[in-house]
Amino acid sequence: MTSKPAFRGQRSLRDQMERAAVSVSNNTAEGFERGTNRKLLTSLYISRGSAGEVRSMLCLLERMLSFRDLESVVSG
Repeated sequence: MTSKPAFRGQRSLRDQMERAAVSVSNNTAEGFERGTNRKLLTSLYISRGSAGEVRSMLCLLERMLSFRDLESVVSG
């Protein structure tokens, strides 16, 4: 989605969204690999925070004129 033309003028927002999205899976994997339930749970909470960050940015994008229709940004 972030490779679409609507993101051209939003470099920092695009980069932050991509980093937060990648953090979700990376933190989950890291917690799993640490081998304890406590470490996994801590990492899952961090992942949840990153997912919330992405969700927040998507809500922000919906309010910006150039991103009024996120579906068209993704598919168009």
